[in-house]
Amino acid sequence: MPYNNVRYIAYQVPTISTSTETYPMDYNIIPLRGANKSLYRIPAGQIHHPPQLSGNLLNNLTNDAKTRIQRFIGVLEQARGIVEAGGAAVGADNTQTLKIFMLPEFFFRPDRSERSYTEKEFNAIKNVILNTIQSITKVDPLNHTRRISAYEDWLIVCGTVMSKKKRQQKLKTISSSYSKDDISKQLYGYFNTCFVIKRGKTILQIEKITPSHIDGLPTGTHDYQTKIDPDKKAAPELFHEYINLNNLKRHFFDIGGIHIGLEICKEHMGAPSNIFWQGPAGNIVQYNYGVLKYIILNSLPAMNNKITQVQLLPSGGMGFNPSSFIAYNPNPRRAYAFRNDGSFASNGNYTEARQVLRQVFATADFVNNVIVPEAPMTTTSPSNPYPNLGMTTPNFPFITRNVDRDFVVPRPDKAVAARWNAHNQCIQLTPVLPL
Repeated sequence: MPYNNVRYIAYQVPTISTSTETYPMDYNIIPLRGANKSLYRIPAGQIHHPPQLSGNLLNNLTNDAKTRIQRFIGVLEQARGIVEAGGAAVGADNTQTLKIFMLPEFFFRPDRSERSYTEKEFNAIKNVILNTIQSITKVDPLNHTRRISAYEDWLIVCGTVMSKKKRQQKLKTISSSYSKDDISKQLYGYFNTCFVIKRGKTILQIEKITPSHIDGLPTGTHDYQTKIDPDKKAAPELFHEYINLNNLKRHFFDIGGIHIGLEICKEHMGAPSNIFWQGPAGNIVQYNYGVLKYIILNSLPAMNNKITQVQLLPSGGMGFNPSSFIAYNPNPRRAYAFRNDGSFASNGNYTEARQVLRQVFATADFVNNVIVPEAPMTTTSPSNPYPNLGMTTPNFPFITRNVDRDFVVPRPDKAVAARWNAHNQCIQLTPVLPL
């Protein structure tokens, strides 16, 4: 059934905490301004009345992963109850409205020295989430004699899962800094994975292709000044298939007549290039737009007729970049961009929902991996460095509901109380938005 409306629902929760203490620099710490340092120890906490989980890999979960899934499912069920109850503030809903529920980046990152799950743990997390959502049903409003998925008209974006997996590396993916002796062994890659669920099934799984120091990875392109360990790197640096253009196109998908694009955090700011991935150390090219726009510009005219109506950004320290908006639809149709950040409040907002009014594509944004200045565009913001500017409405007013007390993430022992408390843990809902 095609959807005529969309409603954005965000679980607003911190996934990065901060501390004023001094720590030895390692891959778990990121320096902030002044004396502050960022601390990744977000505890799983304890849930006194956890929801029931399902899945044949349930026993493979650590207590950390199990608790995070229980919190996720508990808040998801609370959000569903709010939507189905309706009322004057929330508004009516129906089967022609796609409900998009999104977690922030790093929601699934374990509280241990290596901030990554094993491959076995990753598989168990995915298995239990899928099976648990499949097990939640409701009476079909059109046929009371049967039951259907309680999330029939929901799109569930599971934030990201940090994991470490061993893979065989191929010669063609090796940077020029490697010797031939380095390529015969299996290497560990660190993955930052987002998967999206519809009706209890995975309809999308992508890996973040632009690793950042905030990911907490032990090595990789996030640290340009340090020699990169050839045995442990962010997955896209080791395995070229993740940045192949055909694989990148998986950042786009279609649901009920809606064309949707998804970027993970830094993907929204810096698109990849051959120089970025294959050049010598320090030879880095960063475009002034994101991966979704990069895909479109490198797929013309094949994707020219695909008009994106919804742009999703689960993030952990990334606000909207005006040059990266690709969601667009000519009047009277509408397009939207939705963001949920576990760390950064852009204009005071951790959660954002905007209607995209305009996006502009130049005929050529780059030539031979060099940025080509685009034709200047009249703008009322002379400080804006990007002439290729996407225009949006201000952030929509959200309907806010506090999460059940049992699902509140406890403040880390050494976290700055004021900063932690400023990141209100709540469910944020937009009204029903017409497409």
